[in-house]
Amino acid sequence: EQVGSALEALYSHQGESPTFIDIAPQLAWHFHEAQIADKAILYLRQAGERAVQLSAYQEAITHLTKGLAMLNALPDSTQRAQRELALQLALCNAWIGPKPYGSEVINALTRALHLCQQLGDTPQLSLVLGEFSVYHYVRAEHRRALEFGQQAYDLAQQVKDPMLLAILHWYLGFIWFALGEYKTARIHFKYVIDFYNPEQHHRPIVFLRGSDAGIGALAYDACCL
Repeated sequence: EQVGSALEALYSHQGESPTFIDIAPQLAWHFHEAQIADKAILYLRQAGERAVQLSAYQEAITHLTKGLAMLNALPDSTQRAQRELALQLALCNAWIGPKPYGSEVINALTRALHLCQQLGDTPQLSLVLGEFSVYHYVRAEHRRALEFGQQAYDLAQQVKDPMLLAILHWYLGFIWFALGEYKTARIHFKYVIDFYNPEQHHRPIVFLRGSDAGIGALAYDACCL
């Protein structure tokens, strides 16, 4: 606990990011060993998300699974549900790397869907429904994918989050591409391409999705052409 607290103080005094993302693995380890659940769970999630950004998927799965195990020992509350939702979404991105849309991904998504419905969290529900659309897309269940993608997009329009809308335009674009509707697909890809600035959007989109919608939209747009 003393070492973890000292690291927090050191990096805050140096003007580092308030999320301490670069030293999250060390902070997670110290507070986990100290059995300080609140801080350990926070930093285990951040360490997992950082590992996903580095494509260190097994490391991410280890951090996030450990965070969920600690969370299970806490009493039920709205705050606990919110923390679990963040962990489950991060775990979904971690599992997509080594086992794209295997049972581990679906288990995490199903739990996240239940938590979104419990919490009434519209932006996160939109993300979860979007991931279900991709799941059906990779199984070549394109009409089913389109249903989930459209539901996700309709919810995203309510919250008016430009980055979330860009991700969902990307999903709808490649689903329409798979259906052979290239002109419709290109309308969605154009939205993403016009929105996307690599320096500004690469990292946050990968943080949300695990991969880069801007690069994906350009690739699929070329396929449409």
